[in-house]
Amino acid sequence: MADYSLDKDLIARLIFALLPHEPPYSIAIDRTNWKFGQTNINILVLAIVYEGVAFPILFKLMPKRGNSHTAERIQIVNHYIRLFGKETLHYLVADREFVGEH
Repeated sequence: MADYSLDKDLIARLIFALLPHEPPYSIAIDRTNWKFGQTNINILVLAIVYEGVAFPILFKLMPKRGNSHTAERIQIVNHYIRLFGKETLHYLVADREFVGEH
């Protein structure tokens, strides 16, 4: 059991299939960071937003403290596009902390 690997893409496809309306979707990216004992937990999340509720679809555990950089944010959005297609994306929103060159 300790060697079990969670298929995050399969979970994302399941959540996507259970959403209450059809695409295109508004998606949001956000990051959360907290400390559990001596361990820093930093997660970048991509969620589909529907009627004020964000349904987390993809996440990336960040092996560092602090903000993500542009390449990491582009990577998670591209992952969404590879799984579900560009045509399912209406628009993307993010906090002001995600301002970058691209």
